[in-house]
Amino acid sequence: MKGQWKNGMKPVLILIAGLVVSAATGIQAGPYYSFFTVWERDVGVLHPVDLDGDGVDEVAGMVNDLQTDVRDWKLQTYYRSFPLRFQDPYYCIPLPTGRLDSLVFYLTVTKPDTLTAWIIPPKPDNPASLADQEDWILLDRFVRQAGTRPKHFDQSLGFIGFVRRPEAADLALFRLNCGFDPHGKRGIVAFDRITWKKAWTFLCGPQVLDVEIRDLNGDGADEILFGSYAPANGRNLNGTRDDSAYVFLIDARGRLLWRRGIGPYWTGVSVCAGDLTGQGGDDVAAFQYSLRELPDSQDRVLILDGETGAILRQKRIGDRLTCRPTTPLRFCRDLDGDGRDEIVLGNTDGYVRILDGQLTQTGVSPPFGKPVRVDLIADLNGDGAMEIVWSTDNEIGVMDRHLRPLTSKSSDMIDGADIMPLHAKGKTHIFLRKAPRAMLLSFRSSSMPFGPLRSRVSAFLWPAILVSWLILLGILYLLRGRILLSVLLPCLEKSRAADGLLITDRKKRILYMGSRWKTSFSLPFSGKGPVSRDDFLAALPEPVRPVVHGVSPRNEPEKTIRFQDGDGTDRFIRVIPIRIRAAGLTCFRLSDIKQEETQRLLYQWAHVAQRLAHGIKNPLTSLKLDTEDLCEMFLSDSPEEKKKALRLLESMPKRILRMLAMADGFMRYTGLRETGLTRCDLNAVIQENLLQWPPDPASGIQIEWEPAKTLPAVRLDPVQFVFAFENLLLNAFESIAGKGRILIQTHPAEVFDAEHGIQHWVELRIQDSGAGIPPEQIGRIREAFVTTKPNGTGLGLTIVDRVMETHGGCWEIQSQTGIGTTVMLRFRPANNLP
Repeated sequence: MKGQWKNGMKPVLILIAGLVVSAATGIQAGPYYSFFTVWERDVGVLHPVDLDGDGVDEVAGMVNDLQTDVRDWKLQTYYRSFPLRFQDPYYCIPLPTGRLDSLVFYLTVTKPDTLTAWIIPPKPDNPASLADQEDWILLDRFVRQAGTRPKHFDQSLGFIGFVRRPEAADLALFRLNCGFDPHGKRGIVAFDRITWKKAWTFLCGPQVLDVEIRDLNGDGADEILFGSYAPANGRNLNGTRDDSAYVFLIDARGRLLWRRGIGPYWTGVSVCAGDLTGQGGDDVAAFQYSLRELPDSQDRVLILDGETGAILRQKRIGDRLTCRPTTPLRFCRDLDGDGRDEIVLGNTDGYVRILDGQLTQTGVSPPFGKPVRVDLIADLNGDGAMEIVWSTDNEIGVMDRHLRPLTSKSSDMIDGADIMPLHAKGKTHIFLRKAPRAMLLSFRSSSMPFGPLRSRVSAFLWPAILVSWLILLGILYLLRGRILLSVLLPCLEKSRAADGLLITDRKKRILYMGSRWKTSFSLPFSGKGPVSRDDFLAALPEPVRPVVHGVSPRNEPEKTIRFQDGDGTDRFIRVIPIRIRAAGLTCFRLSDIKQEETQRLLYQWAHVAQRLAHGIKNPLTSLKLDTEDLCEMFLSDSPEEKKKALRLLESMPKRILRMLAMADGFMRYTGLRETGLTRCDLNAVIQENLLQWPPDPASGIQIEWEPAKTLPAVRLDPVQFVFAFENLLLNAFESIAGKGRILIQTHPAEVFDAEHGIQHWVELRIQDSGAGIPPEQIGRIREAFVTTKPNGTGLGLTIVDRVMETHGGCWEIQSQTGIGTTVMLRFRPANNLP
């Protein structure tokens, strides 16, 4: 008992020692990663933006169409909040002008036929207040054209960012889009940041997607790089139609530097500038994607020259590339710190991939089993290493720069949500918006799996947690047997696997007794404890009692017992003891040998009958359809139909003969029973049968017969043997195409058996030079109705297997494709028969 306790406690002690050493020395078994929900609530249409330029984003936007709020990133402080009242839909956001105490707001109001955009400045004498409506600055107004239906008027003007100009004030950049309006405007429009007068407008046919503002050529002035989407609704602006997606590069004055056509309609292209070579220059990475499932997918990744827009490299990756068109993604980032940017993209085939500047795949994620998107690439926890945020339809997660999963979270907000970065305190948080609901997730790492603990008494928390674990582990160890029993028994009872179980604890008390024990031995107990083991043993039949009483680890694993029941009938049962030492339990499994054999035979015959029904059903179905066709052909006067009917009639006897052959084989298979085996000369039986297979020079197949000079007599049923022998010989003939050879040999054989030692047999060997059996089929050739021949019944080798079983022999088959097959039949010598 003492030794068993030590063995059972060893894993627990090792775990406790590991926790103690880890807590004492500070050794980290992690790190462990997790998501922490900073907040989740209905907040309207908010978005993160750094309004004052301090590196910490604020959260700003509209709340319930009633007011515009500016709050801190934790939603704990209101910086500004003011109501707006319009009868028509409107949108109002603050612009990042550098100060929270004198914010400038951008407002658009949409009416059935017009879109009007204003700038709302602060009051000159009171910057903390907004100017009166008469002092608002009109930016632009768009009017529905006569050829546009009211439901198609969808003009929009959205703020993008500020563009630097060395010689003048910065420009405020806005995106023009018009949905499916065939007369609307699309492109980029710029306004002077000081006077808010329009500086220039750049129009284009396709819809404007993600825009990147960046000094690509190093002249001190920003360039504007943007991709587009081709909705194909007939818009043609500035020489570009919306039946093709483009990449555009324009300068700070609105002049086109270059444009590159990428793909056909219903496809879009996202762009990102990056140093893909490590030489300091900026190339343009682009990926083309399809928002609809097109029969000929155009999705690909491209590298464009930053100065000319020429395509340097392009490649198709996986299936279709994925993106969120509403939220731009900077997908070119230096992940490994080598000075060269990598490209990170998701795909509908369920993989995230990393590509270098040569578009060579340098990393691939584990499979997600569904389309996966890359939403964000940033240093989430402030450790200096980039993490990759991915999402599927209902899950969001984080991978490291090697595409190893770190953590994930499921939520019904993921599908259709906008996912954006929120920067605060040197970290990047994940902002999810699915209006009116929003959520802010923080990615955290910890040295312990419980996450970081923040408390003034944190020095005492880990010892308290450790002591609690020790107590919990001790309780679980003491109750381990009861816990295991309470978990397993309901499952076993539902599957009726517990009917033959008897379970005792370390004190030899009966914890559970299955119904088979009560019915087999007519026991007077209820089936569930407490029942003393002594009372239980006294009620058992005498032959069974020693097996249950004397079980120990050194006993043989099972015992077959013969006893007589109440009416004097002999019964055979099998008792298998199972020791579960760690739980302190002993299980005895009781089975009725006759009942198990009956169930085995029923399963075997059900399997054979199922294959027979399947083999006959297909030809019968074909005959039924052909019969229906024949009825129509006979009613037709067409000679061609008569000829088709004749061909169908000629093919029917072959299929009927195949079904008859299967039925005949099945009858032979079921007719094989154990008979009185007689002493026979195997050579004489084979020699007599070979007289029925005379040589046929035309076939090109030669039969060679090499009998052993001295061969012991065997126990044989000549009728069954001849049937099996002819099946094997026929298989050999059918496997040879053209000329070949069949060698038949007999000889005494000695085969070593690990259980019984050297066994003496008389072996018949049939070897052919045919095509052989493929390796993937060799394991199934003994199954009924499994055949490799077009017209085979699949019962030949099954009958051979049954014949050898009734003879108490064995057989094996060896085959190599293209070389041939060898079948060895082994029979018992008849030394002990008269």
